[in-house]
Amino acid sequence: MHAVARSIDQDPGAHRDAFLRLWRTHGRIMRFLERAELGTPDATGLARYLAATSIRVFQTVGRSRAPTRAELDAAQRRVTADLPRVLPLGPDLTDAARSVDRAQPHLLDELLDTLFVWPGPSVADDREKVRIYVALWAVVEALDHAWTPPRSFRGEDTYVRVHLPPPPIEDQPEPEDIHVV
Repeated sequence: MHAVARSIDQDPGAHRDAFLRLWRTHGRIMRFLERAELGTPDATGLARYLAATSIRVFQTVGRSRAPTRAELDAAQRRVTADLPRVLPLGPDLTDAARSVDRAQPHLLDELLDTLFVWPGPSVADDREKVRIYVALWAVVEALDHAWTPPRSFRGEDTYVRVHLPPPPIEDQPEPEDIHVV
């Protein structure tokens, strides 16, 4: 899982075609994120990117299908029921979110790290990041329900968080250095 996410992080261009295909085949998820009122268009774009990354992770092992509207609604209800145990959420306030029973906690922990722990610039402010995480939590719950692991899959009975160091922060090119082809 971490290898897939790191591969996407290191070379998003190599995954561009797959992301475009995912945005079409998982349109229900993308519409769910757009209706979630996450904040600025950049915040919604970040959520779409992180959702596509999550979908790619599910696709690496087993069979994954796009969740139905009913699965998304059920996931949203589960997340909403647990929100009082998770909030407040923000930088240095992720322990409560990590302690709640969640589908695919390793993936959701990496999303928490991406949004709140790892340093670097972000297109979303802290309130938008909370809304993004809550929406992605529902998406991951729905994706997990729509996922079938391979027969040989033997997941762990218990989850122990493995702290990963943040990816290196690379200098962003100045606008005049960007060439659109």
